[in-house]
Amino acid sequence: MNDTYLVVKYVDDPIRREPRNVGIMLFDSREGRWHHRFTVEAEDRPIDGRSLRRFASSETYKEWYHFWTRAMERGVAHPVTGEQVDPGDAAFVEALSVYGGANYAVEMGEPTVIPDEGARGSDLVNFLFRRLVDSGAETDAAEETWSARMASIISTYRLNENPHWSARYPLTVAVGHVHEELVFPYAYENGLLRLYKRVSVTAASMDTEIGQRAVHDVLWCFMKAAQTRRSDLSRVALVAPTPGVNEAEIGRVRRIVEQESDAIVDIACDAEVEREFQALVT
Repeated sequence: MNDTYLVVKYVDDPIRREPRNVGIMLFDSREGRWHHRFTVEAEDRPIDGRSLRRFASSETYKEWYHFWTRAMERGVAHPVTGEQVDPGDAAFVEALSVYGGANYAVEMGEPTVIPDEGARGSDLVNFLFRRLVDSGAETDAAEETWSARMASIISTYRLNENPHWSARYPLTVAVGHVHEELVFPYAYENGLLRLYKRVSVTAASMDTEIGQRAVHDVLWCFMKAAQTRRSDLSRVALVAPTPGVNEAEIGRVRRIVEQESDAIVDIACDAEVEREFQALVT
């Protein structure tokens, strides 16, 4: 079998079908063996219990984790023919990909450019993991930063007491020939409608597939909101940098988001926050 890598995906809600990359499995043809890295793995133990909180069922994830790691060492029974397929066999990827169920899937990785052509084995796995997989640490830090800062802003400007302020504001937009409902985390509606969307900025927001997807999601939602052609609508990007992020990365993300935004507010900047939210105080 040639060099191959697989991406392990987790779907929390099969109805919404929003997969999250949670692991990388890579076959090194020179070594003739598989390497892997999963979000639940810690340096000092195979499974970090804290990471399991990100899955609906920790026991189910453990079962799949052990199944994948055993399969890479010993092979797997083909789910259709029942024949044993060795880890180095060309049919192994196909056999493994059939397993998964409603919440898990293993898919062939897309071709990608690697920084060092000589990178192989664990080094290449780590590169792909950083590029394609959300390990949880940065996501958790971003979530904590966002939640804490927005709670402070809402309290300071007493927005929850404001009848024009809404959390989880639904907006119906056209997607092709159907209509879908976008939900914005916050909105202010008093003659005019201001829609707020979060943009987390981490140390490498635009250098990873995950970070790019998050920023592009904001652009897509704002673009669809603009297509409603409501003259009363304004789109406000709430930039939420995690602690330690440099100004260059914040500026880089702002320049991208401003393409589809009517206003941008850095929620870590008191002056920008005051300028935006003081005007909403009634």
